[in-house]
Amino acid sequence: MSDCEFRKDCLFFRNEMDNLPGTAGLYRRQYCHGRRSGCARFMVQHELGEQAVPRDLLPYHHDRASALLDAAQTRRHAV
Repeated sequence: MSDCEFRKDCLFFRNEMDNLPGTAGLYRRQYCHGRRSGCARFMVQHELGEQAVPRDLLPYHHDRASALLDAAQTRRHAV
């Protein structure tokens, strides 16, 4: 698998978790270098753009990512 195309600008990838290097490394291997489509940050950025990704959104926050995507879709349909 190829690396996530968003990793260069991703706050998570850029050492956001410096105090937990082992955990951060595990997440990076799983999401940034693995199945990026399963990353909550990727999901939001892919659909809504970089500005829509909350700073504290972690790769496994799938419910939160889904809520952000649902809210954006609701706003689009309301306009």
